[in-house]
Amino acid sequence: MHRQGISWIASGGESHSAHSEMHRAAVKAAQQAVLAMRANDEIGDDAFHRIEEELDWIEMAGDRNDE
Repeated sequence: MHRQGISWIASGGESHSAHSEMHRAAVKAAQQAVLAMRANDEIGDDAFHRIEEELDWIEMAGDRNDE
């Protein structure tokens, strides 16, 4: 089955793996966006560290779900 260009795989392992890859890619994109915002002085140091910490928690939660 296809939804919005994403192939959904029926087997649990492959579907879980695809979700994990999307999760990692999304977290990495968010981290890069935050770094760019900080580099362009769009956000201050305190905001940068708060967002960075939240993204770290999100990343760890995704890693935990991979088990």
